[in-house]
Amino acid sequence: MVVFGVAPDKSEELLQAQQELRHLRNTIAAMRTQLESLGADKDAQKETAVSGARDEIRQLHAIAQALRDELETLRIRKEEAVQAAVAAGQDEARQLRAAIAALRDEMETMKYKHSAELQERDRAARDEQTQLRNTIAELRAQMEKSHGR
Repeated sequence: MVVFGVAPDKSEELLQAQQELRHLRNTIAAMRTQLESLGADKDAQKETAVSGARDEIRQLHAIAQALRDELETLRIRKEEAVQAAVAAGQDEARQLRAAIAALRDEMETMKYKHSAELQERDRAARDEQTQLRNTIAELRAQMEKSHGR
């Protein structure tokens, strides 16, 4: 058979070449489709990874903010506790100073009373000594008088 003026050997070669060309084109098309599918899968995987990373970043930001808030709350509580302790210490110191002042006043009053009592006892003892000397002198005088001296 003569195809368009080509010899039968050549026509078979041409037919084989065309079949091979068709086969290569189909293989190329299949590979292109597979490559596009792989590219789409990679893009989808990349989008999933990026989306997951964004979600993780958002979660980490939320955790970091929660931790900052908790630290601030703890700092405020600590500051309040310190202020309460300082106020309690100042109140206790004020009460102790008042108690010390009251005890000092009481001690001064007792010291003054004790000093007054000692002075009164000393005066009473001097008065008694004076009376006893006077009595002794009178008795001596009476005795001398009665003995004739």
